[in-house]
Formats: sequence, structure tokens, C-alpha cells
Amino acid sequence: MKIDRKILFLLSTPLLCVLLCLLAYMILPDQKNFIPDRPEFLTYVDQLSTYSQSIKKGDIPYRLRDVFYRDTIEQAPVTVSMIVKHGSKGYSIINGKRMEPGDAADFFTLVSIDKTSVTIAYNNGAEETVHVKTY
Repeated sequence: MKIDRKILFLLSTPLLCVLLCLLAYMILPDQKNFIPDRPEFLTYVDQLSTYSQSIKKGDIPYRLRDVFYRDTIEQAPVTVSMIVKHGSKGYSIINGKRMEPGDAADFFTLVSIDKTSVTIAYNNGAEETVHVKTY
């Protein structure tokens, strides 16, 4: 019985590959789990809620509003529905109420109105600019 060389070559190729893989497994060192270093800016983000600021009402330090957690605002979020700007005058619809710069609501005061954004100041001293998408 004679075995054809082509069949022998066809069957020996996978066997040779398996032997090479076993040899590489034995020679190469074990892999170690790679743990990347923590980026430095995340440390500052974690400490954001611990900083405080002073506002004009006296020397009482107030906590900054932590922008990464919505639970830090005790009241409902500010919803800007519309901005009407004509020259230096203008008004905005915020939480369903018409407001002009200087008007105060329960927990914030409207500071300024631009074409596409309004700036509000919370009672705790933090300021926020809310942008409105134009259509």
C-alpha cells in the first residue's frame, strides 16, 4: 500500500501547527493581568463635591453644585423652553414662566440672556449656562 505524498503533506500541516503552538506555549512566559494607571483628572473629578466657595452674602462657605450628580439640586431641573432676544431687551420662558434678566424664581435667578443661551445663578452661588437648540 502506497500513501500519496499530497495526502501526507495535507495531514502533516495541521499537526505541525499544533506542535509549534505547544512549543510557543512552553517557551513564552505566563501573561500577567494589566491594570492601567488611574488618570490624574479623575482624582479631581472625585473631589469636586468637596470644594466650597464664598459668595457675596458673607463669609459662609457654600458647597459647589456637583455637575456630575443630578441629586445635588434639591429642586426640579431648569427647563428653558424659549428665548426671545430683540436688541438689548429680551425674555425667556423658563419652567413655564416668562422671565427677564434679574427675575428670581424659587431656587435661581436669571442673570443674562444671549441668542442661544441663558445664564442662571442658583441660590447656593453656583452659575450655569443653559444652551437652547435653535431651529
